[in-house]
Amino acid sequence: MKRDYSVGHVLGLKLAGVELGFKTPPAFSSCPADVLQRLYNGLGPDRFPAWLRKLITRLLAMFEPPALVHDWEYVFMPKTYLAFTAANLRFAVNCLLTALDACGGGRMVREAACGLLLALLCQLFGWRGYKIATLPK
Repeated sequence: MKRDYSVGHVLGLKLAGVELGFKTPPAFSSCPADVLQRLYNGLGPDRFPAWLRKLITRLLAMFEPPALVHDWEYVFMPKTYLAFTAANLRFAVNCLLTALDACGGGRMVREAACGLLLALLCQLFGWRGYKIATLPK
């Protein structure tokens, strides 16, 4: 599957996560940029058509940094339900950190709720994809 994000783009997302203090598995920090580029698909599952993932990513661009960590976890973490749930909980926490940094007041609540909804959707509908996720060639 072709990925539409440059190495510079994914490195920027990784740096944003570092600056915001994202919660990540230890091995994420040493992942090479070319591997991050290969695994990052934007926001949305692989089974969505590319045009839909691009649209969702554009609409919810502030959540790209948490999505990068989440995509890494889908590829590299153990294929257990516990690891899957931990990945979605980290995604929720990282979305909250993103919303807190980006917004203030009532808008922050709306953005945080959106990030939590994304994590909940992953938990409810992502298990099948998590079990089969591999590093694209």
